[in-house]
Amino acid sequence: MEDTGVTITFLRRYFTYQAGQQINFKQNDFNIVVGNNGAGKSTLIKLLQYKRMKQLIHNGYITVEGLRDQKVLTNVAEGFRVPKSQFVDSRREVYINKLNQKSHGEAWKTQLEAMKQRVKSNSFVIMDEPETALSIQAQADLCAWFIKHKNENPEFGCLIATHSPIIQELIAKVVIDVPSCQNVPAEEYVGKNKEYIERVKNLWKQT
Repeated sequence: MEDTGVTITFLRRYFTYQAGQQINFKQNDFNIVVGNNGAGKSTLIKLLQYKRMKQLIHNGYITVEGLRDQKVLTNVAEGFRVPKSQFVDSRREVYINKLNQKSHGEAWKTQLEAMKQRVKSNSFVIMDEPETALSIQAQADLCAWFIKHKNENPEFGCLIATHSPIIQELIAKVVIDVPSCQNVPAEEYVGKNKEYIERVKNLWKQT
């Protein structure tokens, strides 16, 4: 299998990221980005959009090594329910209007099904907090689809920014903790979160 390791190096401070920091991920693997609110998860997702990345490289903010030509699909929550007045294409307006007639979760699931139809054997899918509109079962179903597609297509990969312990536990081997940019074993990260939950649950015993 081709080495698909990518390294992003920050040459200057960029929001929560400091000069000299590096982010490492693989395009043919599952990359899960974690961190507290405001840590820089969505910043990283937006940075990976082609036009933004090209601009940041040109302006001397980052260098990118190892990025291969690959079908990239970006799927972010805030793009799913948009007022139709923001679109000129009438057919697109009708589609978005239909989405807006659905609940947030139903609109998400509609878009996820559309994404699945577009995914190829070597696609690299980028998602920003898909759990915001998905039930626990729907999150597990999404992970099941990712695993199935990966088993059938070894070159397939994704990068998902998420707070979801379900997504972290089901498909992550290593998580990218931001803004420290450290790659942490998923089992270790999930374990620490479970310990935190247990400490909070124990507060009931003190009342």
